Amino acid sequence: MIKKGHLDLPDTSLKERCIKVWDVLPYDPARTSKGIIEKKSTKYDPFYNPHTWEEFNPVLEVISSLTDSSKIKYSFMHVITRDRLQNAHIHPDAIHSVFVFYPYLLKEHPPIEFYIDKVWVPFNCTTGDWLYFPKNMLHRVDGRDKDWTEDRIVISVTI
Repeated sequence: MIKKGHLDLPDTSLKERCIKVWDVLPYDPARTSKGIIEKKSTKYDPFYNPHTWEEFNPVLEVISSLTDSSKIKYSFMHVITRDRLQNAHIHPDAIHSVFVFYPYLLKEHPPIEFYIDKVWVPFNCTTGDWLYFPKNMLHRVDGRDKDWTEDRIVISVTI
């Protein structure tokens, strides 16, 4: 159902690229009041799609070992700051699955949680970890009332 693995990247270039792209994404004021990630993502523009970046190639190799990577619809990344959340959601526009990679994730960051058997189950991950799960798995990240010092970075690939 949920597959988990780890990939040691040779450098921090993917993390650095995420931060640069995040800095130029426009804010979405409609989302700020809800306490969630407050940036707009652009689904089909290669500038905003990490799976098209050279720095993402080692991760693409992992995806290709799990599924047909030519079926990737788009990818996006989020930088989650303190006291923010990512609402519970699924990926209905995916063909069949979602691949999540963490270019920067510390133990102090809130974990992704999956709704399994009517209970929110945390999946503790760290930098370099990846998860692969069906598009209809309800999941969230709840950073409200939690404290950490550095931003949490995640890349999602819709397959």
